[in-house]
Amino acid sequence: MGSDSSLTYGALLNKAWPIILANAAIPLLGLVDTAVIGHYGSTAELAGLAVASVVFNLIFWLLGFLRMGTTGFIAQADGAQNQNRMMQILLQSLLFALLLSVLLLCFQSPLLALSHWLLQPPSSVAPHLDAYFYIRIWGAPVALINFVALGYFIGRAQSKTILVLQLFLNISNALFDYIFAGILDWGLEGIAFGTLLAQLLCALISLVLISKQLPLLSYLIQNPLAKIMHGCMALLVQNRELFIRTLFLLMGFTFFTRIAGSFGELNLAANHILLQFIAFSAFFLDGFAHVLEAQVGRFLGAKDQHRLRLVSLRSSVLAGGCALLLALSFYYLGAYVAQLLTNKQDVVDLVVYFLPYCALYTFLAVAAFQLDGLYIGVSYGAAMRNCSMVSTLIFLFSWYFFFIEWGNTGLWLAFIVFVVIRGASLAFYLPALKRYVQLQEKPRHV
Repeated sequence: MGSDSSLTYGALLNKAWPIILANAAIPLLGLVDTAVIGHYGSTAELAGLAVASVVFNLIFWLLGFLRMGTTGFIAQADGAQNQNRMMQILLQSLLFALLLSVLLLCFQSPLLALSHWLLQPPSSVAPHLDAYFYIRIWGAPVALINFVALGYFIGRAQSKTILVLQLFLNISNALFDYIFAGILDWGLEGIAFGTLLAQLLCALISLVLISKQLPLLSYLIQNPLAKIMHGCMALLVQNRELFIRTLFLLMGFTFFTRIAGSFGELNLAANHILLQFIAFSAFFLDGFAHVLEAQVGRFLGAKDQHRLRLVSLRSSVLAGGCALLLALSFYYLGAYVAQLLTNKQDVVDLVVYFLPYCALYTFLAVAAFQLDGLYIGVSYGAAMRNCSMVSTLIFLFSWYFFFIEWGNTGLWLAFIVFVVIRGASLAFYLPALKRYVQLQEKPRHV
């Protein structure tokens, strides 16, 4: 299964940095859309884009289980050198993605109505939201195919391919935005169409790259659908557990923002900037977690317990060091960054006051990221589901019964409890994980 030289700290860093860069490039999609419509569109269109971005971020974040569910099973099949199993998992995931896309397209009008009810856009903004939504929603099939492809490439530890695809997506999106919204003057509809087209090209390239590695088309032709879908319940159950996990985490973050808003615009603005720091740290911590997902799944598939433990330890050391560096950077440099993000001194002062809480959250979050990577790699979604439910409920409980009188300080303390419980509850499941891994090592017939 290769030598331990592939698991040195340097080798693991080499696997992580392309994913970190790819993660960091993701927000550029939104920034380019904003910049183009900000120059060529109206204020109402810009506001419509802001609301629409929230809608699609929520939809696609909730459906991110397609990526996570694919990664673990692909990595395990790769470790077992079972090409047929890889193709089976990939085709099952793609079929689930297409079925979910059909549901999104069929229920697009109720989804849009729900978005209006939740976000309450101004009357001048609502028509632009509708126009963008009804174009962008037709990109759901290719967006979800891209999730599955990303899960495949992470599962096979092809981090540089991920970086190249993300850069292609960003560059093509910027080009199409300029053509459709700038040159052709299609406004916000041009932004939506440009994003859809960029995602379509990215999906096609991803499928071509995968087909060069796996005889996917011949496997699809030679095997009936019943055989391809045989054993799909494991993937379906994993996706269900990951969906519930993500739903509860989303509830936690939404609750944080809603409560912050009740403290007035000053606290809301400061917390927004601090959350940008936390989102920035996620680019790095996710990079190490993705590496862990692929390597753990691979060594589980190869039944190599020694390397499974080794990669878990070493990647966690690297992630812990990175989290500490990020936390110290936020603590000592956060004030300067805040001044770059806003010229409102009262907001900057409040950001500086809460920087220690933000830094502490960032450092403590590494446990949740790494353990999530471990559980995704072995496809143990039930533990992640239970832990997200417990941590979210304790977050709400700690706020209402312990910290509510402390205002925004209490909210940040409850938020820190939230991430600590996430990591601690996942650690609590480690003995159960060991038993689960032993069950997974039994021979599997496809």
